[in-house]
Amino acid sequence: MLPNVAGIESTKRHILAYSVLLALASLAPLLAGATWLYGVGAAVLGANFLRHAVQLQRSELPADAMRLFGYSILYLFLLFGLLALDHFIYLFSTH
Repeated sequence: MLPNVAGIESTKRHILAYSVLLALASLAPLLAGATWLYGVGAAVLGANFLRHAVQLQRSELPADAMRLFGYSILYLFLLFGLLALDHFIYLFSTH
């Protein structure tokens, strides 16, 4: 909806800004005790998300927007997988 209301360039700026916030927010579990495994994984996934967002910012191709959308689904899957793996490692290391 945003491209129809605010325009494509504004939408791309919003995507980049929200991508930065998303990458930073994904590191929040480190404050709650997540291990370095989660931290490294979240940092790598977040950096790749930012790479896609910057590529979209510089591009005129609709395919780049779809590529970022596709990666966002994979990103969430892998991030939650890392959280689960980190939790299981914690459970088995304490018993």
